Amino acid sequence: MAIRTGTGGPWTDEERAEMEGTKAGVPEKVPVVDHSYSDYVPRLAKRMKHREYMISHKSDRERCYAFNSSGDQLFSKVGTYSNIAFDGEEMGKFKDSIFTHSHPNGSSFSRSDIIFAVLTNVKEIRAVGKNSDGTLSIHRMIRPEGGWGFGEIKIGSNRENF
Repeated sequence: MAIRTGTGGPWTDEERAEMEGTKAGVPEKVPVVDHSYSDYVPRLAKRMKHREYMISHKSDRERCYAFNSSGDQLFSKVGTYSNIAFDGEEMGKFKDSIFTHSHPNGSSFSRSDIIFAVLTNVKEIRAVGKNSDGTLSIHRMIRPEGGWGFGEIKIGSNRENF
């Protein structure tokens, strides 16, 4: 995932339905191995599990969701195969959120993912993909109790590519 200035949208009806979790064909009970969803309140666990299953089975572009600790969806967006563009206003929405996104190639965190987590001060960042056996692969990075180890970082409206 690259952090760069972008305008986002407009999205097709299919992409919008997918981001809102109303896409037909996604099973109500998601067949995945438990990847520490027990760390979350049931409402968040159910929503995140559903979204992660959905985005892990889409391999054409990166997709992301941000949730608060209660399970409310705060944000969603579809990017390109290798990144999602965020403007300064969007990046300001992620503080203290649980941010999950897909890696169509199934990889772990990129350098940009780690920079994004620190800059936006997310509570947790997750990268999801699909293993060769079809099970969900989830990588988690949780903010330490004392923070990421950096002071407050001001996010401007103009951002360079990393």
